[in-house]
Amino acid sequence: MSPVSLRPDVRASRSQHGPFQNKLAKLVEKLSPEREVVDLEHETGRVLFNSMDSFFAYGLLSGDKVYWRFVREFLPKTQQQLLRAEWGDIDSRRLSIAWLKDAFNRGTLHFQMLSFKNNRKMIERFYHRNACMSNGGMLEAVTDMIMINTLSQSRARPGCNCGAAHYSYCNSTSKEKEKNGSFQAFLLLGYK
Repeated sequence: MSPVSLRPDVRASRSQHGPFQNKLAKLVEKLSPEREVVDLEHETGRVLFNSMDSFFAYGLLSGDKVYWRFVREFLPKTQQQLLRAEWGDIDSRRLSIAWLKDAFNRGTLHFQMLSFKNNRKMIERFYHRNACMSNGGMLEAVTDMIMINTLSQSRARPGCNCGAAHYSYCNSTSKEKEKNGSFQAFLLLGYK
């Protein structure tokens, strides 16, 4: 029986980065001209979602696919509680997926990835040095691709011409806007 403090052997290789980045670029390029909202029922949308799940899971020092531990360091407690309330009593792996779905649905993944990119010490704490997240150039390129995807999806939402991060605010009722206004303002500014 090995001591608890020993981490599993992480098999992350930088040779995977180029092909993976090219795959993401092709997916985003394929989705950009879409004029309808892309969700998990859209085949390319599902592949993009699964690819982003792999992107965040690849090279975690914990050896599992639970990037929730990393992501929650950037989320306010309220948002963490909202995710738990919405998705119920689920394990950390499912919380990772729940967060990713939520970030895609809200159009905030780009902003959250910008905060990841600007906190190298946190990445070093959770990811192997050969992980996709540890490759600054790749992280920046993928963040830009997600921004392009988010902007193209905001164009697919009727009545919203002001940016993807707050499409739900634009399409909500005035009562909902009054209730959620301050939260949406923080999303617009990229604050967490």
